[in-house]
Amino acid sequence: MFGNSISDDSIESFLDWLRSDLNNTSKLWKIVYQNRPLYCSHSGQECNSDAKILREFLEDIYVTYGVDLVLTGQLRSYERNAAISKGQIHKESRGYEYINVNYPAYINCGLGGSQEPIKVCK
Repeated sequence: MFGNSISDDSIESFLDWLRSDLNNTSKLWKIVYQNRPLYCSHSGQECNSDAKILREFLEDIYVTYGVDLVLTGQLRSYERNAAISKGQIHKESRGYEYINVNYPAYINCGLGGSQEPIKVCK
């Protein structure tokens, strides 16, 4: 997924930067934008092995540092998830109401600029 050109040191350096950036913000909302999703429902590699790898690297960081929302756009579809961590929906997250949520919600909106067929996953 990350390719052979990215070293372990580069990944760890990025993760250190991410932790520091999230820890040092005083904003009310913490919103992260990244290319590939941590959660999605397609049957391809992006939503299976790639998403699993990203969750292994990023999910604990997002929960620990209080990320509220993760926006992604790689897939040519629109999907949204309730607040979720380790595959479990936050118990106080029902419908559109979020009360004392400790996990990020995820939205993939990769519809713009593509000539590929659009898929809406339910």
